Amino acid sequence: AVESDPKNAEAFRHLGDLLRKKGDPNGAIDAYSKCSELSPDGTGPHNNLGLALLDVGRTAEAAVAFKTAATYFDRRAKADPGNITNRKNLQASLTNLAKSHLALGNQQAHEEACQSLVALFPPAAERQVADWGHLGQALYRAGHYPDAQAALEKTIELRGDNGPSLQGGPRWWYLALAHAKLGEKDQSLEIYEALS
Repeated sequence: AVESDPKNAEAFRHLGDLLRKKGDPNGAIDAYSKCSELSPDGTGPHNNLGLALLDVGRTAEAAVAFKTAATYFDRRAKADPGNITNRKNLQASLTNLAKSHLALGNQQAHEEACQSLVALFPPAAERQVADWGHLGQALYRAGHYPDAQAALEKTIELRGDNGPSLQGGPRWWYLALAHAKLGEKDQSLEIYEALS
């Protein structure tokens, strides 16, 4: 498609996705960059570009791409608050931004990205059970393990879970992982053993 229509930004986005899946992150970076060039309104695949940059160890450049994606999806989410896709893309961009800052050792920027992630959810007093679970998983993926652990424990408390079970879904797995990341091996193993 890019050969027959070299001005088609969407074709370059799809080419980037295909190249990344085939294990060619450098080719994907080129395709995503071309897509961004052809998308003057800022709709380029910045989150995907950031992931490809991470694949080749270009973490600082990835952080810039994730920040661009987060800014773009924040604008879209505010313009159309009912559009769940914009919100999910914003959440993914902020999660990736937080992870990249953590990898770079930039604690302040990591904390800011995590706070932006938390701000996507209702205030604590208004959060529903599912909100706490989704927030805990997002914070875990962002590398903010203490708050991830607290949010996951809150959803477990609100659900009235009597202990780890396979029916407990990912909240128990993420809680075990958070315990492990925090060096709490006994608690982590206890959950894993109950789930096995």
